[in-house]
Amino acid sequence: MAERKCRGRRAGSLLLLALLLVACSKNDPDEELRKSAQSWRSTLGLVQQERDAHHVPQRYAKQVGEIASRELSKKLKKNGGKITPQTAEDVRGVIALAGRMQ
Repeated sequence: MAERKCRGRRAGSLLLLALLLVACSKNDPDEELRKSAQSWRSTLGLVQQERDAHHVPQRYAKQVGEIASRELSKKLKKNGGKITPQTAEDVRGVIALAGRMQ
């Protein structure tokens, strides 16, 4: 009987630990938006290089710029109150870069 109680406590402890890990692993909106901006900046830079080398058409570069601008603007609006001014400024810079692709 004592062995069952011990197993129950261990199972409960493991469940609690698992729940804590899941709760702690949720992404911070600021970090998520910052990473998204970094990714789009890299993508836009690569597309710009390929466009300048005439490896991709201008239309493709324009479409990538439109998508980047739309996605980042949407995320910025959604998470506006949850991000730092530095992240917001960085995102606006990437949106401006995307606008120059169009």
